[in-house]
Amino acid sequence: MITSIFGRSKPINLIILGITLFIFVLAYYLSDEHIGFNVSRLPSYLGMVILTYFTMLVVGFINKKNQFTGNNSYLSLFFILFLCMFPGVFNDSNMLFSNLFILFAFRRIVNMRSGHQVKLKILDASIWVCIATLFYPWAALFFILVFTGIFLYGSNDLKNILIPFVAVLFTGLLTITYLMYFKDLSVIQTAIEYRPELHINKYRNARFFIPLLFMLGFGFISTVIYVANISRVAYKSSVPVFLLLVYMGIALTVGMLDERNGSTELIFLGFPLTLLMVKYLETVKRYWLKELYLWLYISIPLTVLILGILRD
Repeated sequence: MITSIFGRSKPINLIILGITLFIFVLAYYLSDEHIGFNVSRLPSYLGMVILTYFTMLVVGFINKKNQFTGNNSYLSLFFILFLCMFPGVFNDSNMLFSNLFILFAFRRIVNMRSGHQVKLKILDASIWVCIATLFYPWAALFFILVFTGIFLYGSNDLKNILIPFVAVLFTGLLTITYLMYFKDLSVIQTAIEYRPELHINKYRNARFFIPLLFMLGFGFISTVIYVANISRVAYKSSVPVFLLLVYMGIALTVGMLDERNGSTELIFLGFPLTLLMVKYLETVKRYWLKELYLWLYISIPLTVLILGILRD
């Protein structure tokens, strides 16, 4: 049933996902005693839903333009369900914004393969990473993705390597000017002193451990199969694949470096990991097995929500 609905890309699927997202976020706010539901905060709740939904649309746009997957809605479904597995992200707008800007940066990096306006695309991608870093300091690691794009696409112009530094200088000057006039420069010191913290208690929480184990297990299998098929693809077509793997590697590094007492740091894994999982799902030929995977994927967010209710 799920396969027949999301096996094709249809506008109705976006409506279904939007309603599903709204219901899940509302249920999460109602079930979490640390957040609670307050009518006065309803506009902010709706804002989080709209921001998440817009991010899903961006993910779908990037996928469609680069034809990473077939003509289906699996990626949008998987991405929304991934965020629902770690619902703490719905209470952290900074992480949602940072992830959105990293997606904008990735889109510009992949578009470098056309060979047109390469310098402008490098600048755009670098500025997006800078903006993402303003919301979440560890996002600065995604500059590795920018430099990877520069080297993988074989640009002979060494000046391209300097462009990200120009973007950092430009964004930094604007940020400092803004803080001097409207806020406090101590914000910069706070960002510089940002340190990783290890909270092992969350690994004992079934709400975190179950979806993490599922995603890493399924994601590992999907990645191995995807990498094994790279050799069959022409080099120019395989470059986005390498960028995607670098993207996921950076996201995993961020997750290890900034282990908050929650799971919001895993948001950066959402796009690359679910994309690889969809690529694997598309290779499954048996209808019943594909349906089983989809129902299992759907059951994880529901399990997380139920565990939250039972805990309270």
